[in-house]
Amino acid sequence: MNLIRGVMPTPRTIVDPDIGPTNGVDSRDSDLRQASMPMLLTYDASDDEDYGPRHHDHFSNFSLFMIGVIIANSLQIGAEHQWKPSEMPQLQTVYFCLDCGFATLYVIEVAVNWTRQKSGYLTHFWNLVDVALTLLAIGTIALSVGGGSSVLADAKVLRLIRFIRLFRLFRVMVTVPDLKMVVDGLYLSMKGLSWVISLIAVLVYMFAIFFTIEIQEELYDDEFKNVNYFGDMAHSLMTLLDIAILAEWGEIVRPVLNHQPWLLPFFACFALLSSFGMLNVMIGVIVDSTQAARKEIEDEKKRRQIEYASETWKKTIHSRGLSQAALEGLSPEERAAKEPERISAINSILQSLLDDEDNINFPEGLLPEDVIALLDFDASGSLSHKEFETGLKRLFLGDNFQLTCLILTVLGKMRNEQAEGQKRVEKEFAEILQRLERIEKRTTGEQPASKTP
Repeated sequence: MNLIRGVMPTPRTIVDPDIGPTNGVDSRDSDLRQASMPMLLTYDASDDEDYGPRHHDHFSNFSLFMIGVIIANSLQIGAEHQWKPSEMPQLQTVYFCLDCGFATLYVIEVAVNWTRQKSGYLTHFWNLVDVALTLLAIGTIALSVGGGSSVLADAKVLRLIRFIRLFRLFRVMVTVPDLKMVVDGLYLSMKGLSWVISLIAVLVYMFAIFFTIEIQEELYDDEFKNVNYFGDMAHSLMTLLDIAILAEWGEIVRPVLNHQPWLLPFFACFALLSSFGMLNVMIGVIVDSTQAARKEIEDEKKRRQIEYASETWKKTIHSRGLSQAALEGLSPEERAAKEPERISAINSILQSLLDDEDNINFPEGLLPEDVIALLDFDASGSLSHKEFETGLKRLFLGDNFQLTCLILTVLGKMRNEQAEGQKRVEKEFAEILQRLERIEKRTTGEQPASKTP
């Protein structure tokens, strides 16, 4: 069982020892790159920003500007239903101009992102949503202009199109990490909540049958004010749902106390199970799912930081011809002359990562030599790109179980090395004893011969 990918080295074909396989990522480490949960709203950061933890300021500002445009357009749609053009004709032109302005900005956004991402633009879900909603915005304007009358402008299809345009607000939710965490947490909690809701439904159904049988409606004509609370199953279910949220607790329980007080323990039991039991369980499920969503967002951020560090390694090392593959093609003298330059380049990369607090958050006080010792799994004294990338993945993406397995694996290898070293020492010691015995026999055998005349 592969508890930690890449712990034990195995023979494999590597095109470039400094890069690894042709795609730059070892297939054995791919499990750490997979998301551990499905997301309702998946969003690629490259849709709006350059890849990596850093991005150009003009793209970031443009993304923030478009978020403001989406919010403003949503407020405009709400204003149209508050101050309707049919009631205030003077606003018709204002709303039309705003529609044209927002549609123009959406077209510019699609054009800019399409130019940046080129053929990969239509491979992202939210890019397809942007294109569809932009076409809907243009279609709304076309229908308004082509209709030329308020009849078409007030048609249901136009109102439906305007409502669909509100789905751009989900774009804001998946762009802001905190909002995305809340939405993903709610989505991930659906499975657990479905079982809790099923249990509440069974509980309400059982108590509804019991109270429909036991409560005598004729005793409560004055107190219930001719409201049918428990006359049949449908009304009993509705009444118990109100009690579950403590909406009509006093209006129902006080009359029961006067006429059938022996039913109060059953009402109290139902309220405790539904209100203080199941509802708190639902809150707990949502909290746990939100924490899981938050961890996934943090892991995704760590993956981007690791890949940014990996790209920095490639740009610094390979652009200067200091990769292991490049050094292997040199003569021994040239390789020996290049090796100090390679070590200096590696130390500069690690030092830049240690100094950059916005990137990988290493502990305070670490030196490049400490990071090399931390990531140098084969104890060669140097780092390859493979060790650098894989070591960062193990360090930042491994959970407690994986890190424990890694520690135990290292301890196991140390025990094996210690046992092999002990056997080797014992073997050498036995050989030394045998040599001493032969020397002793040879010495004792020569002494009598020297005493004969």
